[in-house]
Amino acid sequence: MLHLLFALAAATPIEAPITAVTVFSDRARVTRTAPFHLSDETVLALPLLPDRVDASSIRVQSTGAALRRIEIHHLDSGEFPRDRALVLLRELERVDDQIARANAEHQTIETLLENLIRLAPVVPEDEALKPRTRLTASGWPLAIAFVERWVQRLQQQQLRLDQRLRPLREERQRLADEASLVGGAQHHTGYRVLATVATGSGKLTVTYLVANARWRPSYDLQLDLATSRVAVSFAGMVSQESGEDWTDAVLQLSTAVPATAVAFTPLSTWKIGERERFIPTPRPLEEQYVPPPPAPPPLPASDDESLRQQLLERTATPAPAAPSGSLHKMKRAAAALDAEGGTGERAEAEELPAAPALELSSPTSPSVSKSEGYWRHRSNSAVPPPSEGVGGLLPPAAYQPPRYAADLPASLAGGYDLAFPSLRSETIPSGKGARRIALLAEEWPVTVERKLYPALAPEAFLVAEIRNPSSHVLPGGPASLWVGADPAGSARLGLMARGEHFALPLGLDRAIKPLRRVKLVSSQQGIFSKDDVGDYTVTTEVANPYRTPLSLRIVDQVPVTSDPHVEIKLLSSVPAAVVETVSGKLEWQLVIPPSSTTAVHFTYQLRRPKGWRMHQN
Repeated sequence: MLHLLFALAAATPIEAPITAVTVFSDRARVTRTAPFHLSDETVLALPLLPDRVDASSIRVQSTGAALRRIEIHHLDSGEFPRDRALVLLRELERVDDQIARANAEHQTIETLLENLIRLAPVVPEDEALKPRTRLTASGWPLAIAFVERWVQRLQQQQLRLDQRLRPLREERQRLADEASLVGGAQHHTGYRVLATVATGSGKLTVTYLVANARWRPSYDLQLDLATSRVAVSFAGMVSQESGEDWTDAVLQLSTAVPATAVAFTPLSTWKIGERERFIPTPRPLEEQYVPPPPAPPPLPASDDESLRQQLLERTATPAPAAPSGSLHKMKRAAAALDAEGGTGERAEAEELPAAPALELSSPTSPSVSKSEGYWRHRSNSAVPPPSEGVGGLLPPAAYQPPRYAADLPASLAGGYDLAFPSLRSETIPSGKGARRIALLAEEWPVTVERKLYPALAPEAFLVAEIRNPSSHVLPGGPASLWVGADPAGSARLGLMARGEHFALPLGLDRAIKPLRRVKLVSSQQGIFSKDDVGDYTVTTEVANPYRTPLSLRIVDQVPVTSDPHVEIKLLSSVPAAVVETVSGKLEWQLVIPPSSTTAVHFTYQLRRPKGWRMHQN
């Protein structure tokens, strides 16, 4: 612990805000950037990293100056350096007393100077019964010389006080910085990174993996019937509980799986001539959400906690500006703290072994985050150990590769490693829910078609046939569908590669009303035995209410039977329909001119023995 305190006291704090974040399916890679200008080799203390950081993933790089050494220390909330806190309190009170006395002298000199500057000759008032006083200027030069001499003397004293206050304020700032580190150790646990940087100007970059971060794909598809185009908006729902806010950072949402490959996979035989090529895809398992554990109850206030609060209050209080009678109170408080430190129990300060310095030339080995996060996955099947690979390191015997749920980007990408940068800098606070991050906005041409099932529904179903013309490969995910300004429901998209074709149901087109009529002509045929014969003529009329051509697909059906005594056959179809013999399905694909009406007809014959009563299964 003493080694850590001495290292922190000798280090120079540096601001390193979060500038970029790459979000994966279950974790994130955070990048912090800190510009520096150093006139000598300096140990820089980077901001405290949260406990959920994977310590083995911390990487530090320097541009513009050589990076001599990296140390990573973990600050534990259970250890508090009481002796060092008492020393810091006494030093802060001593410096504050000196600053207060110097400020009081400075204020006194300011008052004297103001009074001297206001000195001016005054003409006495004349009395009525006495002659007017004769004025003489013989004493004015002496008075002016007296004022100038005292003003000069007081200004010199002010200059000496300013010179004495400057090192006092610098010393107090140094003590306050150290006190904030010591006093804030319990409230801000985590990893402290100390980087020793040589002389120069440049930029320090820190990257690390943190758990409890995720994103989900989300789509908005809005169809414009007038232009036959669909506006595709692709976004990611990002949420995180890493313990630190991502403020004004450039986000990149990735479907890759970081740090999981431990051995090269041997190539299998690739045979040419198969009917289709096999593309391996991940096998997702069911996902189980495990809520975070409840926060532990607050501990009762102790002597160390009281001392810590006094230290933090002293650090937050600015240097005194003038004496206000509080010097005696501060001295009494210091005497009380000295007495408490001398008679009470003292916490033993154990030396915390420092983390080994990271060699900059050592290779980066893949690692798995030791934080499980909030998402756990269940598996009932045993995972065989990985096979030997060339040039790789095998994991431990108990290692199991990660499994991902079906709605995670790693599964929805279908094996692609995709990355989508955010369109602008975003802010994602920790533990404040998901935020929608815009990633892509394009307009795609679309072929809109109406499907009619006149025997089943009196409306037309609107279907959009889309082929991905974009240069991007997009993962699957849920989509909200819109027709103009009206919501049309939701759908779930699959992986959309370049040129991929998919259809989207967009609800009902209530402007199109098919009219279906059935005409029956019955007769009896046969010489020795009579059969009942029915000729059914089905007519479907459809009107196009739009001023543009209407693409239409009509689906109807001829009944089928397995009874050998019943015969059903299609007699005619105008226009010709595509017929499925097994199911009896009839399908017409038409284009109706603007503001026109068209009709389709088909006739089928049903023959059965006389007097048979038919029923429908």
